[in-house]
Amino acid sequence: MEFGFLNAVLRSPVMPPYDPFFSDGYINYYYYGYMLFSIPIKLTGIAPAIAYNLALATLFGLVLAGASSLVAHLTGRLRYGLLAAVLVGVVGNLGGVLAVGWSRGLNSVLQAWRSGDPAGFGGRLGDWFIGPSRIVDGTINEFPYFSFLYADLHPHLIALPLTLLAIALALLLYEQHRRVPLVFDGPAYLLYGTAALVLGTLAVTNSWDFPTYTLLTGAAMLGAAWRAQRTGPAWGGLAAAGVLAAVLAIGGMVLYTPFFDHFYAMVSGIGVQLGGTTLPEYLVLYGIFLAFVLPFVIGVVVRLLWGFWLRPTPTLRTVGVFSVAGLLLLIGIAGFTRPVLGLQLLLLALIGIGAILFFNRRLASSTWFLLLLVATAASVSLGIEYVYIRDHLVGSDFYRMNTVFKFGLQIWVLLALVAAAPCRSCYVVWGASDSARGLVRQPRRRVCWCCWQCRSSPAWSTHWRARLAKPATALR
Repeated sequence: MEFGFLNAVLRSPVMPPYDPFFSDGYINYYYYGYMLFSIPIKLTGIAPAIAYNLALATLFGLVLAGASSLVAHLTGRLRYGLLAAVLVGVVGNLGGVLAVGWSRGLNSVLQAWRSGDPAGFGGRLGDWFIGPSRIVDGTINEFPYFSFLYADLHPHLIALPLTLLAIALALLLYEQHRRVPLVFDGPAYLLYGTAALVLGTLAVTNSWDFPTYTLLTGAAMLGAAWRAQRTGPAWGGLAAAGVLAAVLAIGGMVLYTPFFDHFYAMVSGIGVQLGGTTLPEYLVLYGIFLAFVLPFVIGVVVRLLWGFWLRPTPTLRTVGVFSVAGLLLLIGIAGFTRPVLGLQLLLLALIGIGAILFFNRRLASSTWFLLLLVATAASVSLGIEYVYIRDHLVGSDFYRMNTVFKFGLQIWVLLALVAAAPCRSCYVVWGASDSARGLVRQPRRRVCWCCWQCRSSPAWSTHWRARLAKPATALR
């Protein structure tokens, strides 16, 4: 499908391009990502069969560079930016180690290695590499490295660098409005125009990304307006920021009016469900990130309760610490007894903490923005447990497949960015207590351990994919 759409865009003299699978029709799909790549392909004259693979390599480089630059800017350290590139684009989930869903785990790999000649190892693995992308029953749980390895030049993959750009622009808008509530000058107009253009581009490249990153941009602007005023409510600034965020979102859509004039979404609304993902499944998907995110969030809360924010009495500090411990114990018990409820409690806790700290004016700007990313990821995670997009799969066992698939990638990117950044700030967050410092005494070993656990899927999947490679033939 992807190669057919790319060829159609390259060969069509007008837009929308012709449909290669429907005679006398045009592509009723978010094809704009293919159009973006068609421009350099036509300029360079590279054969589409070769350009397809170069496009994949280009996207991979853009994803790694975008994640690295964003976290390096947040932390001020290049090494944490490099860690973000690894977490976003290189590691896999814990399905490469654990046998969950379709995944056969690491034991299957070891069995294949021991059962014959090493030269036939890739063949004995068979379809093992698909397993980690099918953890939750009836859904798709791809992660970026799997999509790149599978050479899936699909809109969800093409949009990945754009989503990182949208997060970076949200950060820039937050930093600008944090200093000055509302600015209208040359650089500000350029920033607003770029943000509107990127949001609109997401809407026509991978429509699933538009609502999440529009809300993230709006929340960043609202938070900046609130934090720009030192005391008291900032109703005027909040109203102005809200209006400006709405203008950016609507303006982005208006920029692509010609696309929407010929586009008809093949969905029939929103369906309601009562959850389906369990806490163990969620930990298999995103556990490597939560190993860093949860200590960071808990550390921020404990530090604030310990006197950094309200300077409470010893009694209030004790109540706060025991409340946090009790909440964690409750989530743990629910995770074993009622796994679906356990996940929902965890997500609600993260959302609640994010909502409360949203109005905290004393948090460092980078910490506040990281907490916003955590709350956004938790909100998306909880949202897809209750609602789904009614597409052509409605009525089947796979009715929420695309919803979990497309929004799951957003969760992956948001949590991966947050997981990379707190490695340094954990020292600051937990540093007030010598007894708690052991949690982050050797963060480099924690990083290495988590990446080692998640290397399984990328490592063995890459080996299997390499076994399928055919010798290149000379081009005539």
